[in-house]
Amino acid sequence: MRPSSASQHNAQPRQMTDYPVYHEIASNEGPKMQKINDSITSLLTQVQKRDTRAAEKVVQLSGELAEIYYGVLPRDIFFTFSMNLEQHLWKQAFYKPIEVFKSVVNSPKESSKTFRGLMLVLLNKGIAFYERLIGLYEKELNVDLEKAMLVPSILHEDDFWSVSSFPNSAEQNATKQKVAVKSCSRHLISLGDLKRYKTLVEGSEDYQDARM
Repeated sequence: MRPSSASQHNAQPRQMTDYPVYHEIASNEGPKMQKINDSITSLLTQVQKRDTRAAEKVVQLSGELAEIYYGVLPRDIFFTFSMNLEQHLWKQAFYKPIEVFKSVVNSPKESSKTFRGLMLVLLNKGIAFYERLIGLYEKELNVDLEKAMLVPSILHEDDFWSVSSFPNSAEQNATKQKVAVKSCSRHLISLGDLKRYKTLVEGSEDYQDARM
């Protein structure tokens, strides 16, 4: 049976400003997140010029930005998932710095060893952060990753909007948990990427720890 036009309408993605949490974040954490992200972007231009102090500051700011996301992500999991905040966290706090660090680490210049050490610090902090974040999902959002892995369809993202309209509280709770699992799966991908980066930087051919 095809869904009615009314149910199809209800399943359409909501606008960012439709979420009350958006206005809360925009007034509080948003400006600080933007400021830190801008600072990281500016510092990375100095890192490309082999400025080790700038690299140290990037590692620090990456951690600060990640911590803000740590407080924001579980606040409204529907907002987090629909606005792809998981990917914003990954790109801003980790992916951008890692890509620039890789370019200077792979250089034959003498300072490469210093940048290699700083990149490992960034990667280790990132791994610890994501492990803690996933633990937060398990504790506060009742995410059961072992169960999710046994039912792969839970991890599919294309049915998000079809399960986002709920008639009662019980179904809302079940849907919230399902969306939380999908959100957490994005973090698992980032964690796996960090472990693979670390394996490559350390020059190890043992990818056992990097497999997800």
